[in-house]
Amino acid sequence: MTANASKNIPSVCLEDKKIRRADCQHCSIRHRMLFAPLDIDKLTPWLWPINHMICEAKTRLYHQGQPPQSVFSIRRGFVKLIQLNENGEEHIVRLLGPGSCLGLEALLQQNYKQTAEALTEIDFCTVPIKTIFEIEKEQPTIHESLTKQWLQQLAEADNWLSQFFTGTIKQRLCRFLLMQHRLQQMPDDQLLLISNQDIASVLATSDESISRCISTLRSCGVIQRVEKRIYTLDIPLAESIAAD
Repeated sequence: MTANASKNIPSVCLEDKKIRRADCQHCSIRHRMLFAPLDIDKLTPWLWPINHMICEAKTRLYHQGQPPQSVFSIRRGFVKLIQLNENGEEHIVRLLGPGSCLGLEALLQQNYKQTAEALTEIDFCTVPIKTIFEIEKEQPTIHESLTKQWLQQLAEADNWLSQFFTGTIKQRLCRFLLMQHRLQQMPDDQLLLISNQDIASVLATSDESISRCISTLRSCGVIQRVEKRIYTLDIPLAESIAAD
């Protein structure tokens, strides 16, 4: 599936990018979403505040330090979490895709820890904190889903540190490509390569280093260009380089 093909995936709640009320009963990926373990038929009174939206790439859903109002559940597309350090420099600390929740710190009444920005066009639901607390009173099983999200994101944060800050640029880039392939789940071992600037932010290096390394990986057959920013990935070869 190419980047253009992904835009043809139908949205159950939206037409012409207008905000609509959520239709959880007919969500095609509800099994991967926050409300997966819940009895949706009994949730109707609490679903009306939930908005289902589509936003373009580079849209910021919330900013670091902003008082929380909602959590965000991704249906389609990818979001980067950006950490602003004391020197005013921005670093990407995590990438999230379909089935992931953003802004979980809102449930602890804490300000958002990072800035969330769309990497691609995204299809997502905005769930007010009050709505989650009301649902939890009626269906405590949502706590299990929230806990699973917390644990998954903690594991990803640990993996992020171990994978992307040790080894050569070539090794780290191969690990990044493998992670992107798992996250995106595109067919035929394809992946959508994000910008060199964003990859450089993830791997704490320069755009020029990433550009040179991508050229090296193309010349040795690790990746092959299909169209702009879409590549096929030789997974065994990438795994071999990543493990060296």
